[in-house]
Formats: sequence, structure tokens, C-alpha cells
Amino acid sequence: MTTPLVTSIAIEELTSGNLKTGKPAVATLLDRGALPQAGAALASVPTQQLNDPGISFLRGRLAWQQLQTGNKDYGPEDVRRFWERAVKKQPKSIAYLNALGFAYYAEGKFNRANQTWYNALSLIKEDKTIPQEALNTYAGLALGLKQLAQKQSSGKQRSILLNQAISLRQKVIIEDPLNFQPDALSNNWMWSEQAIQDWRSLVATTARAN
Repeated sequence: MTTPLVTSIAIEELTSGNLKTGKPAVATLLDRGALPQAGAALASVPTQQLNDPGISFLRGRLAWQQLQTGNKDYGPEDVRRFWERAVKKQPKSIAYLNALGFAYYAEGKFNRANQTWYNALSLIKEDKTIPQEALNTYAGLALGLKQLAQKQSSGKQRSILLNQAISLRQKVIIEDPLNFQPDALSNNWMWSEQAIQDWRSLVATTARAN
């Protein structure tokens, strides 16, 4: 289906309040990088439906992807607010939690990022049917633990956190060695350039004795 046709469907469905069919069409546009078209579709959502968690998530994703292209209209805090709204309404969505974790990470709020990913991890343990989402959670948590390790004054605590990060990194790479190579992560909309750089650094990091 062509992008203009998907855009037309998204706008028509969302204008009519048909979120069930409109939201997947917007997600398709975002997957294709058709950001202006996705923005036009989301702008057509009736005011009374803007608090739908899926719409909040998509608005956050649009802002996030625009941010990655250098668009200055949004900052990480704008994205985070959209995703916090989505998680508040739907706290058991692993996808929403993963995204929110990356938003906190982009703001340098590593403790909040890690707690959000731990929340996602508790859901993953209940539901083993979402391996790709689980890998994003493990990878995000690995990044967050490495950041915390770097802030430790105690060498022992630093080594413990770093080894935990490396263990999670290994788990991810063993499960999906292709998609979690640093170069391949540029195809994953959730991963910012900074997160990819940090992952590249973590991939090159070796374990340390406690």
C-alpha cells in the first residue's frame, strides 16, 4: 500500500474517531519514516481522544523520531511526557515502558530509566511471548547499569554493576546477534544515536574482577 494511501486511511479513520484502525496506519507511516504524514494524521485526532494511551504513545514516537532527525521543535522532555501519559493509562505495556526508559535515558535520568526497565522486566517474566521487546528491555537496562557503574566511587560496586551490564549485553547478543549489532540498531526507531554509541562502547567492554 502506498504511503499516500496509508496517510489517507489514517486521517480518515482518526478524524472519525476510529482509533482501532487509525493507530496501526500511523504506526506504518512512522515505520516508513513518513513523519510529516504521521503528524498530519495525529493532528486529526478528536480532542476528546487525545488521552488515549495509544495516541499518546504515537505522539511521543513521532516527537522522538523527529528529534532523531535534528528537528528542534521537540526535546526529550516532550517525548517523555507523552510516554509517561501512555504508561500511566496502560502500565502493563512493555512497549510503552521500554520507550519511556529510553526517554529517561536520553535525559540522563538513569535511575528512572532503570526502574522503568525493571518494571518492564517483571512483565516479561510473566509473558514469555515477546522476545524482541524483551531484548530491548535487557539492552536498555545494560546501558543504564553501565552508566550507574561509571558514577560509583567504590571500585567494587563499579565492577558489580559493570559485570551485570555485560551479562545482560551477552544475553541480548546471544539471542539476536544480527539486530543488536551497533550498526543494525540504526534501523530500530527506539534507539537514539547516543544510545547506539553507548551500546557500541558496552559491546567493547570486558568483564572485571570484583
